[in-house]
Amino acid sequence: MAVLLGLMETVWGQVSFSPEMLILSLQKGQNHTAEIEVTNNQDTAKDVTFKLEYRKPGPLTETLANWCSVEPAKIRLEPKAHQRIIVILKCGSDAQGECVLSLFAGEKVNAPISLNVRMGMPIIIRFNNERRASGEITSVESKLMPDGLLVVNVQVINQGVLHLAPFGLAWVNDSQGKRVWQMDIRSEQPVFPKDILSMSAHGSAPIFPGVGELHVRIFWDTLYGNQAVGVPKSSEKMVPFNAARMN
Repeated sequence: MAVLLGLMETVWGQVSFSPEMLILSLQKGQNHTAEIEVTNNQDTAKDVTFKLEYRKPGPLTETLANWCSVEPAKIRLEPKAHQRIIVILKCGSDAQGECVLSLFAGEKVNAPISLNVRMGMPIIIRFNNERRASGEITSVESKLMPDGLLVVNVQVINQGVLHLAPFGLAWVNDSQGKRVWQMDIRSEQPVFPKDILSMSAHGSAPIFPGVGELHVRIFWDTLYGNQAVGVPKSSEKMVPFNAARMN
C-alpha cells in the first residue's frame, strides 16, 4: 500500500516536510506510527490544518478514518519554527497491496484571492509484505499520420498489487531484420492495480519494401522507483508492420 503525503499551501515552499520519503511495511493487525517534521520556512506565523484524503475512489474511502489518521490535526508554527506530527496507521486483517492517500496541510487566505499550491511527499506503505508487481501489454497499434509521422499506441494492464510507472521502447525492424525506427514510450501518469493505461510514441515514419516487425518493450517500474522484489524487468510484444499499408 502506498501513501502519498501532499502539501497544500499559499506560496510554494512556505511549509516543508522531513523526511522527503518513507517506505514502510506492515503485517496484518499491526499498528505503526510515523513521525513527520513540518517546518515553517517563512517570516510570519502560520496556522496549519492537516487533512487526509484518498487519491482514487474506492472502498477505502469509506473506512479511511478507521485505519489512518494524523495527530495533531492543527498546529500553529512560528516563523522558521518546526514541529513533529504523527501519522497513525492500523493494518486491517484484509489489507493488501498498495493504495495512495494524500495528507494536505493548508492555511486560509482571503485577500486578494484564495490561492492554494500543492506539493508532495510520498509515504509508501505495503501491507503483509506483498511486493508483487506485474504488467502485460494488451495491444499494440500503429498509424501513419498525414504529416508523415508514425504513431504507435500501446495499451498495458497492471496485474499486480503495486502502483506502476511503466516506460519502454518501440522499434521497427525492416524485412531484413534491420532496426530502422526507434522511439521512447513514456506516460505522464501511473497505472493503478488492475487498471489499464494507454501510452504512445511517435516519429518520422520509416519506408522500406516488404513486411517488417513492430516491437514494443515495456519496463515495469513501481511508482517511486523499482522497489518491488521479483518484478519481471520487462514485457515485449511484436506485431507485423507493413510500411506501405500500416497497421
